[in-house]
Amino acid sequence: MGTQSYIIDQITNRSIDVIRVANNTAASSSSGLFSLYREIQAKLKKTPSSQWFRLSNDIEALLLNEMRGVVKEVKADLTEFAPIEARFAENLLVTATTIDTIGRTPASILATFTKAPINHFVDKKKVTTPTVDELLGKLGKTNARLIRNLVRDASLEGRTAQQVSRDIRPLVVNASRREIQSVVLTSFNHYSNQAKQAVYSENTDILEGVEIVATLDSKTTETCMFYDGKVFPVNSGPRPPFHYNCRSQAVPVVKEKFRIPIQGRTRASENGPVDASLTYDGFLRRQSKERQNEILGPNRAKAFRDGLPVGKFTNNQGVKLTLNQLRSRYPDKF
Repeated sequence: MGTQSYIIDQITNRSIDVIRVANNTAASSSSGLFSLYREIQAKLKKTPSSQWFRLSNDIEALLLNEMRGVVKEVKADLTEFAPIEARFAENLLVTATTIDTIGRTPASILATFTKAPINHFVDKKKVTTPTVDELLGKLGKTNARLIRNLVRDASLEGRTAQQVSRDIRPLVVNASRREIQSVVLTSFNHYSNQAKQAVYSENTDILEGVEIVATLDSKTTETCMFYDGKVFPVNSGPRPPFHYNCRSQAVPVVKEKFRIPIQGRTRASENGPVDASLTYDGFLRRQSKERQNEILGPNRAKAFRDGLPVGKFTNNQGVKLTLNQLRSRYPDKF
């Protein structure tokens, strides 16, 4: 196994560890949601419905306060996580190359990641540049507003405390937990890639660039399909995460003269190890028609089988094109 194959394998395996750590943080930080629901339920029972309009503001404030505690816990875990990831990247370059010593990342840089923008984040149909602080700052606001309005409406509709409690539980517990998990996983992926990027920036003399490596499975988005296999300069170009729950990774491309001789390069996929040069497009062409339909949808899958690469299903910023936009661009395929 040569340098690039080894690096891809190690970073892929590391990404699984990052997801596990992120999930642990998400589970820990969201553990108070059910107790919060019980508290809200009790307040609804003991408060006359004529006073629920005022109570709705208190309930909104309770959820937002719970999320402030979540943010505090997540930031503490991220602060501990950043230097660990930097040391991983430094050790990886030493292990995978002929270099004995490499440039170390200053601790002062690792402390700035919450304010370092995600430089190419696709949210719905827009490319944005949010920081982790901004992502965490949004936690709970939509759900809190929905719950507030639900309680206010219930006070006018003559509903019972039991009915209202039943309706708000999915928002207080389930939706809030999913939101926390999504934001936490995205934040940890950003920190992981930022920490590694800081190491890459300290070692431009041994690197040719940075390659985007997507996960080869059915959960991969069109955005990550588009960027898979693309190589950018060490200190410029888009970097993961590209969207909420993104699992793509930025992998350093070592200059040939510093590589260990290559033998049988591979990368991981949902079907087991495959050749390291295989892109998502190539991976998808190996799948059955039914699997392609499942991943892309029947219309895009048919165009794909007719020769349209997966990279054409997005614009040049990785934003997914609608079927109408695709029909306009490629009338012979749709």
